[in-house]
Amino acid sequence: MTTALKFRNVDASPDDPVETWPFEGILAAVERGTLPDWRRLATAIRVDPWGPVAQQVLDAVRLSRPYGTTELLETVVAQAREQAIESEREDVASEVRGLVGRSGLSKQDFAARIGTSRSRLSTYMSGKVVPSATLMVRMRRVAILDHPSIGARTTALSVEPTSSAEGAGASPRGHRLTLCPMSTIAPAGDLYLVVGYDGSPPARRALDAAVGLLRGRTGRIEVVYVAHLPSLDMMSPGAVAEMEVSFDELEQDLRTEVGERLRGREDRWGYERREGLIADQLITVATGIGEAHPGDTVVIAVGSSSTAMHRVVGSVAVNLARRAPVPIVVVP
Repeated sequence: MTTALKFRNVDASPDDPVETWPFEGILAAVERGTLPDWRRLATAIRVDPWGPVAQQVLDAVRLSRPYGTTELLETVVAQAREQAIESEREDVASEVRGLVGRSGLSKQDFAARIGTSRSRLSTYMSGKVVPSATLMVRMRRVAILDHPSIGARTTALSVEPTSSAEGAGASPRGHRLTLCPMSTIAPAGDLYLVVGYDGSPPARRALDAAVGLLRGRTGRIEVVYVAHLPSLDMMSPGAVAEMEVSFDELEQDLRTEVGERLRGREDRWGYERREGLIADQLITVATGIGEAHPGDTVVIAVGSSSTAMHRVVGSVAVNLARRAPVPIVVVP
């Protein structure tokens, strides 16, 4: 686009996209530009009302206060931001309506699950009031975990040996990870869920999912914190002692966190700390529960930090899937 605007001592051309102009170019357009130049600025401002162009236009206007364009450009920025806020408000309201619908709960029950009233929830759904970020997180969790079909969306991860060749006598070459809905695993007797917990977001999701999976069933959640020390050969006795003290403090913090997270939601749970390799210890706990409760179902639950299933919870989930004698549930 050709323009009569000229830049002085600026390594840019007025014909370049306005998003690439330095502040001196923006200032020149504000002070010496014409209507076509201001329209280009306005277009960029409407695309990103809080972006660099919008901010530099405001800075330029405040610096030079050009007659005739100050009010014009300030109005463009203000209107663009107002429109963006209204659009974002509707986006949030639309998401809230979708979350309520996906949960399968009534508005009254959904409101109770997120700790508010039905009338307040209605204001969120209409866009009249914008919920806080923490409340949105709570809504998303309820929509995912309290849905009657939670089991169908929670993924069970199992492992099967593969062979280097088809047919009888083929030798194992490795393992193949197999995904299936949790709903395809019909619990026999009581359901015992072993949840590896370290306070991370994936671990919290796994714990929340365990609550959903246990709902309406008899059984128990066993929360396990595994304190994993690196090779002791590489650490001094003082460093080992210091880490053990840190593990003691973290154990208590996590126990308190789990209690707060489960309060009012599930009281059938236990907590224990173990030391060693994470996968080994979770398998040990699950095996012990299975031996103590023959005929019941034991499941290990872990959280996924990635939607790519080949990266689920790093090597821990893979080790569990290859070696665990019980189903593994990976919570997305």
